[in-house]
Amino acid sequence: MTNCSYQFKQYVFDPAHNQLAGADGELVLEYRIASLLAYFCQHPQQSLSKTTILQDVWAGRVVNEDSLSVAVSKLRKILGDSRSDPQYIKTIPGVGYQWLPQVEVVDCKEQQPVIARRKKGWLQQEYLRATMLAIVIIVFGLTGWFTYGRDAGLFAVNANDLLSPDAQGQLLKAGTLLSSPEPAPGSASKEDDYLQAIAIYRDILKDYPDTIDAHIGIAEAKYNIGVASGYRVLSQHDDEIISIADYVLEREPTHGRALVLKAKTLFTTRWELDEAERYYARALEALPDDASLYLGYTEFLIARGRFDDAEALLQELRRRQPDYYRYLNLALVYMARGEPERAVAETQRLINSEITSSIHNYSLQRLGVIMGDDDLAMEHFLIIARQQGLPPTTIAGYQKTFQRGGIKALYSQLLDEKTELNLGQYVPPISWARYAVVAGRPDEAVHWLEQAVAERQAMVLFTHVDPHYDPIRNDPGFRELLAKIPH
Repeated sequence: MTNCSYQFKQYVFDPAHNQLAGADGELVLEYRIASLLAYFCQHPQQSLSKTTILQDVWAGRVVNEDSLSVAVSKLRKILGDSRSDPQYIKTIPGVGYQWLPQVEVVDCKEQQPVIARRKKGWLQQEYLRATMLAIVIIVFGLTGWFTYGRDAGLFAVNANDLLSPDAQGQLLKAGTLLSSPEPAPGSASKEDDYLQAIAIYRDILKDYPDTIDAHIGIAEAKYNIGVASGYRVLSQHDDEIISIADYVLEREPTHGRALVLKAKTLFTTRWELDEAERYYARALEALPDDASLYLGYTEFLIARGRFDDAEALLQELRRRQPDYYRYLNLALVYMARGEPERAVAETQRLINSEITSSIHNYSLQRLGVIMGDDDLAMEHFLIIARQQGLPPTTIAGYQKTFQRGGIKALYSQLLDEKTELNLGQYVPPISWARYAVVAGRPDEAVHWLEQAVAERQAMVLFTHVDPHYDPIRNDPGFRELLAKIPH
């Protein structure tokens, strides 16, 4: 098979590795964005209908034109392009898009067998190393076999042990980029960390294609990118994430990280809740002491309305590991169960005793709205607005609107402005639906919820239990919509 790159203007795009190289360096693109760019490069200067692009780039997926619009917008941003003065992607009203630059196919290479792509001298080194390792395995394996029986795992080998010291160091670096809660020094955001981790993992796989930790690391990074977007782009990666998880589980059926990843993806993007629960159960067996797994599982239980099970699990976690008193999940249980005062007390306890987190402000703003406590909601809305870097003049305008008509008037203004920021009620389209509920505009609330369902926005899964929607629960359109959301 031949792999080629595409050159246009100052860029070179390698679709085999989703890498875009330009004057500012290299960037690993999201899977769907890379697929879209490859499609444009394959059809330069052609008028392409939206339907055709969706059928070819999103083949087999049920998506609408909004998904294409979001992807085009992200690609324009990456290329520094402008809709009003396009240099790369031209919008053709009523039709679709046209890729403007000339494209040259460059650097075509026949894909060689994996062994032929290894670094020079690797084969000889690994042959000697493998021979010595085989002797050690046989000696110790037979000892274990005679001592413990056949369950000793005679030929169990950790693929990471076959990596060069440099590759092991890179694997550790990528894992740190994934797991660290704060951006790495010199990194603009966690999203940049995740992209850098993907690039490192792909470099490792070029030389060591059987490295399970690199495969699963790529999938975890792409899941994290989706979560960082407010779950809006997670559906663009779910096929790849599930495919990687299945690849790993075929080789290691009890691989805990792969089981967790598949459970989360089945839950948040596929909405296959029964199947997700089966994988959560397998993950709990594989990682019984991984308390972080239980946090995700409690959110799953909350979405399904199993509040007592979620609370019991969290209390057991706290008993076994007191460090887990610092997480907000118990407040989520109280809020969904209709105990907002307890939820406020739990969140306030965290604010008073832990490092400040925007999650606490989001929680108290939502609780203020549910309880009809406009002052509480506005207090934390202003904190979030400042954290989001809104100009003081904009914040002052919101304060005037609030003074004039409370949270209802403020949310009506936010809905009219169609703000894209997460100001405490998640990101569009579900944030617009939530603004519309409070603003007393139920038809618009249902409309934007329908858009959120179409995009498989993960927070929709909590609609059955979220008291935010109580004001429109008897609305016929809302009740019809609920029937489309698994529970």
